[in-house]
Amino acid sequence: MIEYNIISEFTYKDKKYLYLLDNEHKYFFVRKNDNNKLEYITLQELVELTNVFIPKDYVLLIEEGKNKKKLKLIPMIFIGTTLFVMTTGCGRMLDNEYNNHISQNEPVQTPYTNSVSTTEEKVEEKAKEDVVDKILEEANKKKENFEVEGLIEGFHMKIVLDSSRLDEVLGYPKEDITYEKIKETINSNSSIPKKFKTMYIDLANNLQREYPNMDLRVWYENLKTMKVLEVEEMEMKVKAVSATAYACYRKDENTIYTVKDYKYEPGTWEYQVIMHEMAHPIRSGFIKKNGEEIRVQFTDKSGDGVIIEEALNSLLALRSYDKSERDIAYQLQSNMVEMMVESLDNYTYQDFVEHNITYFENELNKQNGDDKAIEMLALINLQYKDYHDKNMEVEQKNFYPLYDYIAKMYYRKKINPNMSYDTAKKIRDEYIDRMTYDVPEEYNLDVAHMEAYFDTYCNEAGIRIGRTR
Repeated sequence: MIEYNIISEFTYKDKKYLYLLDNEHKYFFVRKNDNNKLEYITLQELVELTNVFIPKDYVLLIEEGKNKKKLKLIPMIFIGTTLFVMTTGCGRMLDNEYNNHISQNEPVQTPYTNSVSTTEEKVEEKAKEDVVDKILEEANKKKENFEVEGLIEGFHMKIVLDSSRLDEVLGYPKEDITYEKIKETINSNSSIPKKFKTMYIDLANNLQREYPNMDLRVWYENLKTMKVLEVEEMEMKVKAVSATAYACYRKDENTIYTVKDYKYEPGTWEYQVIMHEMAHPIRSGFIKKNGEEIRVQFTDKSGDGVIIEEALNSLLALRSYDKSERDIAYQLQSNMVEMMVESLDNYTYQDFVEHNITYFENELNKQNGDDKAIEMLALINLQYKDYHDKNMEVEQKNFYPLYDYIAKMYYRKKINPNMSYDTAKKIRDEYIDRMTYDVPEEYNLDVAHMEAYFDTYCNEAGIRIGRTR
């Protein structure tokens, strides 16, 4: 039986579901019927929900602890009338690249009812549990891939999640690639038009000033074969798998696509767009080396970190040349992530380039003294999906823990117990302004809750309304 964190309840196509996530970023979903009883979902529902939660990972683009809720269950789905045990997490099951691992599922030989248990309840009697445990044990023995400290091997490829594993995968150390080497490679690549070379050199200079010791190996490998192509709007829609994309980086093609006739000038939205796309190959890519495919990525195959990656990438690119611009791609998500990063003692955007989502989560957990990071990042992802998918609806109250989590980090960094309430309140107003800045009204951010949480925080910190020191 697997223990899942209950991230949120949501509605999709007028049906209620629970969004579940274990500590290895594996998804699962269960349906909530009209009597508030939990039910297993069908294969069709699994495919639909997985397609919503897991984006195509080759397209990277810009478009317009305590009291934790948990659920223990054996992950299963209905295929026809038969209940199947899922031997891999939902987030790693429905990858196009890995040929729909549904074939790895095993049918349950003992009849099951269409229900699941909570932590306090038994799923079924012990005999049935033993059957499932044996199935899962056998499935684990057959696993073709394994993960050790940032490296996943299998399926005739290597997936690198952390730069610490690049030495053995690429065969040379970090120190071999300098910013001068990066600039030479940009200038020698005939597939990068002159105006984009100039912008890429500017990006390199900006990053050299900010992060002189950053690991540049992934960027270097990508730059050797990269193409930058200006295309018509219709081709952009096809390449980006989106009707509203300004530009995109296709990892599978190692190509940046952008619409023709944009004028790229610092301070414009178009300039931010191209810098965002040019920054993606610093961290991500599909690299061919000695006849082997090497994939470097921030998140595992669950896809739950893609929106976090987009926000961090936006901040890496924009803050390299503009410290004060407030309009930013993935506006709400970037607002949230920037305040989280600022509140961390030992994390910079260089860490984003060199480490994976688990490293970011661990730094958040260390700073906050809990293990809630995986849930909070999942809520950021869910809120993005809720806004962008017309079939999904999530009540605001489900995001209150996220607002409180970020606020607590921000207040701990900026408020001290000796402050008066009125002085601390200015920091509250600053937090709310930064959280809500330029966020579409359709997100329905609950500012009243944010204000109420501030008073709760002040009471816990010993700052009373009307008290001065």
